[in-house]
Amino acid sequence: MKQAVLEKNLNKGKTNIRLSQPDVASQEIFNSAKNVDKQLTFRILNENGSTKYAWIFNNKEIRERTIDVNLALSLDAEPDPVLAQFFEQENAIAITFRHRGSLPAPATIKLYVGDRYKDGTVLNLYSYDAASRAIADFATDLVVSGGYLEFPIEHC
Repeated sequence: MKQAVLEKNLNKGKTNIRLSQPDVASQEIFNSAKNVDKQLTFRILNENGSTKYAWIFNNKEIRERTIDVNLALSLDAEPDPVLAQFFEQENAIAITFRHRGSLPAPATIKLYVGDRYKDGTVLNLYSYDAASRAIADFATDLVVSGGYLEFPIEHC
């Protein structure tokens, strides 16, 4: 499927960009958004048109030197039974980011998990690197609310 910008909403102190699939947010987008009193949100939609996940940046915090950001991420990439057992026992989920390194600004990720977990469920989030098979603590004691987890991120 070809990438498509489905909607740009520039009202009410926010800039929302809905995408048909994860893609790279170019440094040009971040450069043009610098120091604007708005919030920059990239929403990745599922096949039903609902938000699968979103990256939310505060434009006032965009650094002087920006970079491209690969917005793609995936959940629960569990390549072997040992890891699968760990995640089942720990009430935890694994997230894999395509982007590697710092971000142009601190962000919040809003991630839909309502198809797996009920509101009020407390989860621990781990980052998983499939290449090295490394697991690292990412965020703890996250509470599912409205079907979503929200957590801050500065580096992935």
